[in-house]
Amino acid sequence: MDAFFAQVEQVRLGLPPETPVACRQWDGLIAVGYAARSSGITRHMRASEAQKLCPELVMAHAASFKRGEDKWEYHPNPSADDYKISLDPYRHAGKKVLNIVKQYSSVVEKASVDESYLDLGPRIFNEMMVAFPQLHLLDNDLDNFLPAPPRPHELKIRGYNWDDLGVLEIVTDVSRFDADVRVHDDTLVTDWDDLVLMFGARIAKKMREQVHSELKYTCSAGIARCRSVAKLASAQNKPNNQTVVRAGALNNYLKKKSLTDIGGMGGKLGEEVLEKLGLDKESKDNITQVQALSKQQIQQKLQNSTLTEKVYSLCRGNLYRGLKTRIELKSMLSAKNFSRVPLKDRKTAEMWLVVFAGELAMRIVEHEKELGTCRRPKTVSLQHVRFKPTVKRSRQQELPLVHTNKLKEELFAAGVKLLKQIENEPENDAYPISMLSLSVTGFVELPAGASIGHFFKTITTEAREKAVEEKVKSQQVNTLWNKPKEEKKSAGKDITQFFAKKPKEKKEDDSSDKPIVPKPEEKKPSRSEADDYNSSSLFVFSDDEMDEYIDTFTCEKCDKKYPIDEEMEHSDWHVAVELSKAMKPEPKPMKVVKPKGKGKGDRQARLAF
Repeated sequence: MDAFFAQVEQVRLGLPPETPVACRQWDGLIAVGYAARSSGITRHMRASEAQKLCPELVMAHAASFKRGEDKWEYHPNPSADDYKISLDPYRHAGKKVLNIVKQYSSVVEKASVDESYLDLGPRIFNEMMVAFPQLHLLDNDLDNFLPAPPRPHELKIRGYNWDDLGVLEIVTDVSRFDADVRVHDDTLVTDWDDLVLMFGARIAKKMREQVHSELKYTCSAGIARCRSVAKLASAQNKPNNQTVVRAGALNNYLKKKSLTDIGGMGGKLGEEVLEKLGLDKESKDNITQVQALSKQQIQQKLQNSTLTEKVYSLCRGNLYRGLKTRIELKSMLSAKNFSRVPLKDRKTAEMWLVVFAGELAMRIVEHEKELGTCRRPKTVSLQHVRFKPTVKRSRQQELPLVHTNKLKEELFAAGVKLLKQIENEPENDAYPISMLSLSVTGFVELPAGASIGHFFKTITTEAREKAVEEKVKSQQVNTLWNKPKEEKKSAGKDITQFFAKKPKEKKEDDSSDKPIVPKPEEKKPSRSEADDYNSSSLFVFSDDEMDEYIDTFTCEKCDKKYPIDEEMEHSDWHVAVELSKAMKPEPKPMKVVKPKGKGKGDRQARLAF
């Protein structure tokens, strides 16, 4: 989407496209429309400064929650001390766009509130089989060659050309014969691959036109043979345009890019890769330098086969990954920073817990509607930061499975209970508070067809302990409790921290050129919806700082950190192990029993237990 937040406000206010519009949060701008950018206005600019540059600028303030209220509104002149920003209007608008996008492909991955990936392969295949009947004559032998594609003049007569299909990236050294006349035309279709992307561009154009027709939003698209290149291309010619990167133009296109421009290689990871490869991090076209390295050279410097394969393929536009059509959230967060005016007492803190509970309940219900299933979090956590001296604390508890209309009240009650626990800690004054948040984690999908009573009952500690004991007796402990996961490596120590699993060591007969076949991955979001907050600079805390006290807990028995939503299961695991040791009988020594009546050559050995 093009400057999506600003577009949402522009459409909401009924303003024409040529009106300069920006989305405002307190005294800063979090999104700037393209009409306003021509005046030199940029994101994060002060509102007063932007108004001087463009007196006719319309600065629409984002929606907000008022302290003590559980629903957001568009309040006039909200203050940072008494209000909390809500991104729900943009999520709602994003879902409307996504509903249109899904009409064009059944394989859609939502990357963020304003970005999605589409696999147009099946639709392109069906349309091309209708347009070119000669493709039906092919057998199923993949080693056979395809017939020659139709000649350019034939395609043009039939209306298949690149006209109005966006910007075509240039193919270098194009020199071909056509109709006995030597031409130098970069728009010629020379292979079926070009036709595939042409059909993809036609579909993308139609989809973008429908989004604008129905919702009044403009968007841009990138069409390429893999997602990493398509993402790069989508931002190439904004706004309201699309860019096509054909196979013949791929190498020339990537040479103008930096490794850190590619999705998944931005930020710290990309910079560390370039540093380990000994390349200039500031270069705008260092992909050319990476392409000059062999796979063996990259592996020697990175010492990580998975990362080597990724870097090697990304720089050549050859990294193919399937799309995840169902993005299931693992956590939700509602938070507010009070560093300017800290909270001084519980009464004020509880007013903000009303806001947090209302926001989380609303998002949980909307997420269920989007997925068409019932998914509820197992754990609710309160994160608390004391103001000067800074003390970070977190408390969590199980969240009972309650009916939708009771969810908000249950979240609020849990938040108050956890806040009281922090207040009652010895030698720690809970006030004043500089940051407070409520989060939910450990989402589970409730089984279809189960009774309401099965859905909405509180799991007591006694019930859990009884279940542990029963499963230990039946020797099924390992099916209920997972073993503790390895401690997460601290940030910044080694590049391998960016990968969930350490790659297995290569065997002697392994070749470094052998492609890595990825195993099926668990369904997980490429980006948490909590990132929508961070992307709008709503917090002064970095991701690492938030993770330090929000996402993990330290087990006293293991002296290791684990995900916070696994604390209760991890505790159960220790209980199960202790019970298992107490109940397990001492193993009898094994001895060899020689059966009687057998000849020397027929002797058998049996193990007695």
